[in-house]
Amino acid sequence: MLARGIHRDYERLQALLVVPRGRIEFDRLAVNPHRSSAALPCVHYPRTEDTLLNQVTLAGLVYAGRLTTNIDLRAHLNRLVKGLTETVSLKRLNQILLSDAQLILDRRTRAYRSTLILIELLLGNEGVSLEGKTDRVRLPGFLFDMNRFFQALISRFLHDHLEGFEIQDEYRVKGLFSYDPNRNPRKRQAPVQKPDFVIRGDYDIKAILDAKYRDLWERPLPREMLYQLALYALGRREGKREAVILYPTLAMSASEQVIQLREPLGGAFQAQVILRPVNLLDLERLLRAKESGVSKCKASLAYHLSFGGLMN
Repeated sequence: MLARGIHRDYERLQALLVVPRGRIEFDRLAVNPHRSSAALPCVHYPRTEDTLLNQVTLAGLVYAGRLTTNIDLRAHLNRLVKGLTETVSLKRLNQILLSDAQLILDRRTRAYRSTLILIELLLGNEGVSLEGKTDRVRLPGFLFDMNRFFQALISRFLHDHLEGFEIQDEYRVKGLFSYDPNRNPRKRQAPVQKPDFVIRGDYDIKAILDAKYRDLWERPLPREMLYQLALYALGRREGKREAVILYPTLAMSASEQVIQLREPLGGAFQAQVILRPVNLLDLERLLRAKESGVSKCKASLAYHLSFGGLMN
């Protein structure tokens, strides 16, 4: 992003200028017409690099430099910081500043979206909290929530490349659990389930996906993950009664695994949970590719991750 040139925007400034620029404020001049100075009150709009997005980027680089224990990485960050501070003012990084920057993103500044996502991940997962946000344990380096990062990666890829379908992140499943209104004396709320992705098409749910950062090709499936996805699959009323776990792997031989849910006594098929691998090396290679026709490959992979098989 820095190599392409950081974003500049117009800033409204009022100043007394010897060489007039922009619009002369005649109303201010009329208040004191007998001026001894040769400067005139003007309003002008110079382009500046000291914008909110650049301020957040600079604050994120400074913040990351404080977290890392890698000497080479810290030196690289310090060089970037030194270059930016020549034209950008340093602000204290916090969630409010980051949220304000995310709100002003548009087509001109979409290159900053990935930067803001990384800064948010760093800011939200600096350390371990034992008793709320005020009591944080600062550790050497930082604890990076790879589950959240993997979920964000899959979400971005599906939103960008799955065509013809609506993707809803962390969709609230309604009615999966509910208290009997006549036998809920404490008036408690029922537990809420939110799968990572629900894919809709033609007003129906086409797929329910959950991203889990655990190589389920090399390591066994935890019971908690199975029970969670089994509930999603059994809760579907239309289409295939199935739910999918997307998991990362580096094994080239990894393929889909299917766990079938059957009726305990009769053995009748009820639903199924699919373990679908996401090869990180193939995904990284595809995201870096710039040759023609790669967009079709990305769309095909997004379709495969969502539904299995090949795109028509």
